[in-house]
Amino acid sequence: MKIVWALLIVLLIIGGAFMSDRIFDRVKVSVLSRKAIHLTAGAAMLILPFIFESFWWPFGISMFFLIALSILHFTNAKFGYGVRTPGRFVEIWFCLSCVVVYATVWRIDPWLATAPLVWMAIGDGVTGLLRWPLYHKQGEKGIAGTAGMLAVCLTIAIMVHPYWIGAVGAVAATLAEKFTPSRGYWLDDNWSIVVAATAVMVPLYLLFGG
Repeated sequence: MKIVWALLIVLLIIGGAFMSDRIFDRVKVSVLSRKAIHLTAGAAMLILPFIFESFWWPFGISMFFLIALSILHFTNAKFGYGVRTPGRFVEIWFCLSCVVVYATVWRIDPWLATAPLVWMAIGDGVTGLLRWPLYHKQGEKGIAGTAGMLAVCLTIAIMVHPYWIGAVGAVAATLAEKFTPSRGYWLDDNWSIVVAATAVMVPLYLLFGG
């Protein structure tokens, strides 16, 4: 039954990539088209702790997408272009973040691993949807998007116990999104959000929450 769930989750995320392509065909704006896969991937990751006990399943799913999206990126394939941004490794960074966090943090606590990734997927997705109508500029990090991300992250933090550790992580994720410049291949909030939240929460959890 686990393999069936894993396949359904993979199909859900592939469906998000398909929607991203269709949105990009219409609007030609990657900051908007990427949000479809942000939201579908975020929804998929929220399901994982309810289905799987072992980290191998989310790790394996993430590794599959890391390999698949890397191939699509470097071959400039005609599928998945809606999730790519020219001159950046946005989708690759996020998949790599998933692989590392699932491999290292899931065994400490599944929600401790899941929350930073969902904050990146859904929280950062919400920021783009809020900011674009206001600024019409990719990379603009106005206060409306920051407030929206904080609200989303604090809500998702309910799944982390104790809640205050999740709340601290939510604030760290929001600050990382706000202050990470969106430029070049290496400096990217697709990894900085996850790293910031994880680096804050794991020590707190080990000291006070376990």
